[in-house]
Amino acid sequence: MNLDQFEVGQQVICRFTNSGHVNQFVGVIEGRTKNYWKVKAATSPYENEAPGRVFHIATLESRIYSANNRIVGIA
Repeated sequence: MNLDQFEVGQQVICRFTNSGHVNQFVGVIEGRTKNYWKVKAATSPYENEAPGRVFHIATLESRIYSANNRIVGIA
């Protein structure tokens, strides 16, 4: 089973780490490279920032992929 089957335009939950803190937000996939997904934030992971920022989230092929650095589908 390929856990990394997402499509451009799909809404997903994104997780990433920053300075030891795990951040999570809902976003829409805008593109993909071998090592990361380009995801536009629908909800900001930061308190004082408006949605709309594009984040790079690890793909399965990325060396930083983990439970805390990935995207998951919304059921």
